[in-house]
Amino acid sequence: MRQLFYFCLAIVLGFLGVVSPVILPTGLTAREQEVLAKNAKLSFFKPLEQKNAEVNGISITIPIIDPFVLPIPKKQPNTSTPIQLRAVIDNNRQTPVRLHQSYFLIPELVKSNGQALSPKLAPNQSGTALPPNCKSIEPGGDLFPSTEARLFWKNNQLQFAGSDYLGNRWSFGNLEPGTYQLRLKYFHPDGETSCLNRKTQKIEPLEVDELVTPFVTLHLVEHVSPASNAIEIDGVGFETVVSPRILTIPSQQSDAKIPVRFGLIITNNTSQIFRLNWCCLLWPELRGADSKPLQGYGLRTGGLPTEDSTFPLAFPGEEVNYFLDGTLSWQHGSLVLTGPDGLGGQWRFEDLGTGNYQVRFVYIGAITEIDLSDIHEIRRLTGFWTGEVVTPLVEVDLVSIAN
Repeated sequence: MRQLFYFCLAIVLGFLGVVSPVILPTGLTAREQEVLAKNAKLSFFKPLEQKNAEVNGISITIPIIDPFVLPIPKKQPNTSTPIQLRAVIDNNRQTPVRLHQSYFLIPELVKSNGQALSPKLAPNQSGTALPPNCKSIEPGGDLFPSTEARLFWKNNQLQFAGSDYLGNRWSFGNLEPGTYQLRLKYFHPDGETSCLNRKTQKIEPLEVDELVTPFVTLHLVEHVSPASNAIEIDGVGFETVVSPRILTIPSQQSDAKIPVRFGLIITNNTSQIFRLNWCCLLWPELRGADSKPLQGYGLRTGGLPTEDSTFPLAFPGEEVNYFLDGTLSWQHGSLVLTGPDGLGGQWRFEDLGTGNYQVRFVYIGAITEIDLSDIHEIRRLTGFWTGEVVTPLVEVDLVSIAN
């Protein structure tokens, strides 16, 4: 999915050029605002500010909306909560900067009682025969290191472990449900202070040997009940819905389209009213049996329709539903799962086959306010729920007609 991915704010910014304005009168109740916003268009939004840390003109950011919520997997065989942790490194200097190509991106955790947790490290030692390479970042350039991570159970203990594309591994053991502070550290585990310039074939000193992101709040949350596909954070519930859970693949010679519905249900169990944001790229994240994400993509050719349903209010005790109706069919020899995103666009996954898949959403509440306008006035919408929530994975099976 996002994977899709720098992060949602950057994608939203890219869409602003195709958006046109519309209006609401003043003095309306919240319900009336929602009704009259039906034909409104997005003209302005205020995103949450991303914190960054800077060393010698080099800044590093963790592109996660604070607070960040991960569901703890159920205690079942071969279950986990996979996630990709990313950092964004920007060169704000007027000259290039050298970083170590074999740097290690690892998380650091701090428990709610202030206890710092350091992961066990297992650096990849397979490529030590050659001098370490430099990575040069030009002025205004950036770098996107990442690490694949997953939450899982082992010996009845909750583990958090991962690795990067260089084969460096890290792990935390015996975690508990609750709140942590999370940051990412970018460094070389062997304390290297120099690297090989591949152009000149000379060993050169490193100008920055360590970068650390600011902290964000991480919530590790259990399912609401053993049988549910929902989690709850501070009284706000998030549930993944898939119907049906078993899809029969049609004959490749037919034009049949097998319907499927994906849904995200957000429940307001608080005493407060808040607003949600279904714009701009909220579609299912599809993963294979190996938990690796399938490359999906979306297409939108017109402006962003921002009807009342795009920014719904969640009242105490109410559910707000976001459903996507898709179809499974054959297209040009490829088994495809596709459907409208509800905002004038399409999402699509190709080259599917029989087997077990997993579906979830990632809700990113990254804006604090927007303006809706028409020919008379501008109406500002505020009170948005902010945070980033990964919903529980739900299995869906694709079976052949023979089965």
